[in-house]
Amino acid sequence: MTPIRIVGIAIAALVSMVLLTGCGSTPRATNLQVNMTLNEQLAQSGRVPSIEVDVIGLNQSQLETFRTVNLSEYFLSSLRRDTNKQTFYFASGNTEPKTLARTDGVWKEWIDDQSAMYLAVLADIPGVTQDLPGEADPRRLILPLDRSRWSGKRVDIRVDGSGLTLLTPPKPAAD
Repeated sequence: MTPIRIVGIAIAALVSMVLLTGCGSTPRATNLQVNMTLNEQLAQSGRVPSIEVDVIGLNQSQLETFRTVNLSEYFLSSLRRDTNKQTFYFASGNTEPKTLARTDGVWKEWIDDQSAMYLAVLADIPGVTQDLPGEADPRRLILPLDRSRWSGKRVDIRVDGSGLTLLTPPKPAAD
């Protein structure tokens, strides 16, 4: 083999390694099955307040807005009205689990059209008006959609009378 050919093969191998390494480290969003259940005690109490839960795909530029929005104001605002969201309802007589399927068309809109990398889950729960920033507000969850953060393809969330509980947390972010 000639020295020029050896150098060419070495350069090709180096370029391939760089390209393959770059592909593996780029975050890629995944669609998840989102399952929401009402707290069993609350569901069986017969006195379920009217609870609305919005699920929203967010891109990086939307993240801070939804992380900091005052939730009591959000549920009455044009921001909510103008947001591409899926809304689920719980009430007396409507306590069965709710699911946003992985195959729902909204995932294509969020991930392909909006470049969503996060999922916001916001709940309007009567009587809960703490309006705390970020996830300190128990009515707000912000989840990563990066496929490397999830072991499976589903997220389970419990809706309580005081907030949301994430039952299937994501894996820690890689450094």
